[in-house]
Amino acid sequence: MKKIGSFLLAVAFAMASPVRQMSGWVQLLVLTAVIAAFVLPNPRTYTSGRVTTAGINKEAWEDHIEENLFPDNDFMSGMMDESEFVNYLTVHTPNAGNVPTIVVDPAFPLNGGNGLAVGQRTDTTVDWNIHVFTGSEPFVITNAEEVQLSYDKMSSVLYDFEMVLQETVADWSIINIAPTGTATLPSNILGGATNNNILRSSGITNNDLEDVRKTAAYTLGATGNRLNFTLYDLRQAKKLADKQRWGKKDRHMLMSADAADQIVNDLIITKYRQDANNVYDSATGDIDRLMGFKIWVRSNTCVYNNVELPVVKAYGAATATDDNEAIIFWQKGCVAKASGDIKIYEQLDSPKDLGDVYNALVRAGASKKRSSELGVGAIVQTAAI
Repeated sequence: MKKIGSFLLAVAFAMASPVRQMSGWVQLLVLTAVIAAFVLPNPRTYTSGRVTTAGINKEAWEDHIEENLFPDNDFMSGMMDESEFVNYLTVHTPNAGNVPTIVVDPAFPLNGGNGLAVGQRTDTTVDWNIHVFTGSEPFVITNAEEVQLSYDKMSSVLYDFEMVLQETVADWSIINIAPTGTATLPSNILGGATNNNILRSSGITNNDLEDVRKTAAYTLGATGNRLNFTLYDLRQAKKLADKQRWGKKDRHMLMSADAADQIVNDLIITKYRQDANNVYDSATGDIDRLMGFKIWVRSNTCVYNNVELPVVKAYGAATATDDNEAIIFWQKGCVAKASGDIKIYEQLDSPKDLGDVYNALVRAGASKKRSSELGVGAIVQTAAI
């Protein structure tokens, strides 16, 4: 009855005097439009017990999504891969004890005829844990989204899971291989002294001790100025590695984009211009090797606090105004990583969430391989006035 009434009202409107004065085909269009407006159902109402969309049931979507961006984690290839241990809780890496002491031209009879004293080498282990990394909350993709969105949201969500897990494992690994500057060297290296493997940025530019440069702090939350990273600092890193007898091959160095920019700036000024041509590709902006180190550049590395002997800050620690970024360097045989496959969890048609639920998990870990911290070092920013 409502439709009949609407139809009669539409016809009456169409027969009104202003409409009758129009040409025949115009009258037909007006009559059709008016009837449709009165007779067709309102899309913002409920009909036949079904929910109809509120006039927005069709939207145009591009067939792709602009994915989130993540840092480059290729530097992980510069670590020993011990992923065969990833399914264990703790990895025990044996460390040999002190080397034998050598005597030249011993006096006979030995020890007054009592012979040499017998010693025993005490070995130790470096124990490092495999950690579980997973999403803090699963993602749900509702059936409505599956129907209405033309891009593949499930693939995008899983891509984000994979990349965030890789980023987090890499961030965690950098912190776990970062040096403390407090370990004890073996007796045959520098007399078993404290391993002073934390250097500080000098700002010494162009190898000129009188030309010291600084830059505003750039780590999140940091304020004030920091002395620049320069080639002079990289030379100190090489000297430390040489004196501690690191292997010449497979030396690696990881720096942030900001630190790399300071190094490049030092390279391209007059004294090092020829060196810049050898190691710096101006077409790509990449640095290949410097001072015997394979150079890796990432958006960020790790942060140390500003005590006298700086301490690396834990993953997720709050930022501070006196934070200092670090360049980390190592020899491949002296650090280890372990990482398993990323496992995807899926629950289809969840009645609780009215959609498909996804999460992901990976087991991973990283560590220095020696309790002496041989083969690992850092150059930490120095605060400047």
